[in-house]
Amino acid sequence: MGLDEKVREAAEKYGVFRGLRKKIIVAFSGGADSSVLLGWLCANAGEFGLDVEAFHVDHMIRGEEAERDAGFCLARCRELGVYFESVRRDVPALAREWGCGLEEAGRRARYEAFAEVRARRGADAVATAHHADDNLETVIFNLARGTGTRGLCGIPPVREGVVRPLILCTRAEIAEYAAEKGIPFIEDATNESDEYRRNYIRHNLAPALRELNPRAAEAVSRMSELLRADDEWLTAEAKKLLEAAASGPAEPVRRYSCAAVAVHHRAVADRAIAEAARIAGAEGKINLAAAAGAVRDRRDTLVSVGGGLAIEIYRGSFAFVADTRGAEEPEFDITLEPGVPVRIPGTDRHAVLVSDLKEVGKLINIHSEFTFTSFKRDKIAGEIRVRSRRPGDKMSVRGVNRTVKSLLQEAGIPRSGRRGLPVFCDAEKLLFIPGVPGRRPDGDLFICMWRD
Repeated sequence: MGLDEKVREAAEKYGVFRGLRKKIIVAFSGGADSSVLLGWLCANAGEFGLDVEAFHVDHMIRGEEAERDAGFCLARCRELGVYFESVRRDVPALAREWGCGLEEAGRRARYEAFAEVRARRGADAVATAHHADDNLETVIFNLARGTGTRGLCGIPPVREGVVRPLILCTRAEIAEYAAEKGIPFIEDATNESDEYRRNYIRHNLAPALRELNPRAAEAVSRMSELLRADDEWLTAEAKKLLEAAASGPAEPVRRYSCAAVAVHHRAVADRAIAEAARIAGAEGKINLAAAAGAVRDRRDTLVSVGGGLAIEIYRGSFAFVADTRGAEEPEFDITLEPGVPVRIPGTDRHAVLVSDLKEVGKLINIHSEFTFTSFKRDKIAGEIRVRSRRPGDKMSVRGVNRTVKSLLQEAGIPRSGRRGLPVFCDAEKLLFIPGVPGRRPDGDLFICMWRD
């Protein structure tokens, strides 16, 4: 089976072109793989009703050689009558900013650029030239790092607006097709260096596997396909579990029952925990072992798990929150002017002092959720202020002075929910703490709070 047949097999098996009705953008480096992909798509675009464009990313690493590559890509696209665009991304600078290696920074920069150009050009998808040997090398790389099932699934044929029509083709089949069709391409000198981990795998480990099985790339592709099916089912079950385990409102953070998750088999439970981190906005991978261990232990704790997040266990539930441990809490003290909303520093909360609740509807969306409390005007000493909490703060509740810390614990507000939590006071006493139950007398002065 040649390249043409394998691309069509991928189209049928994985739906590579399914649902694409207008434009596809080829990630075009000028190398053999992307040159063949661009050539094949241009030759067969009419069959699939596609308008083909090309996009090139200069990583600003190879100087004049990179400029040569961009020039080649432009000339080739002019030959084919294909719209071409090239952008530059300072990958060395991004690697320093993101705290990662050049390979990881380059990959992240490329995919961010792909998403941007896809949206701007109104394309259905970006097509990359990943193939079966790339998949083999990816699986070896993930295996060496100690991956789970997902890492052995390799490179997905279709995911989040990126399609890979050559995923079943080998590097040898791509080279053969380029020679047969006379497709020009350029060589990247860095492909010959073992300085990059991918190249080391390509030049040393993948050939060793082919000594055992000359069709190792195809064999690993079959394995990845089987494992993707397993992972898809387990992930679907994990999402169902997470939905069932959700407890309380989604704001300010979504919390989940530790017991409801921990009772399930790790294959599903760990995926549910990872999905909760993704929903919370994890920036990259998290320390799943640490997060899962905290959920199973169920004791109140706050543990950094990477990806910009910490997992918080509180009263039998868990949530992923921004990892702000060690960061200073904002200090503020703001006098509330009647009818003038203020943003509470360091939070997404707003507050306003009004004499009639109807006034609030003029200030915020009437469908916004907000809390309020009221006071007798003649019981207020001086001006009402909103300020940050201070050590030793106390508030009178039903005639008894209570520490703010004990009130927050009693109200079930976890540590993450206390960060930046304001208190309202007059010149003599604390009046109101958001989230802490208290009396709401029929007063003529209202403090209202809401979130963005």
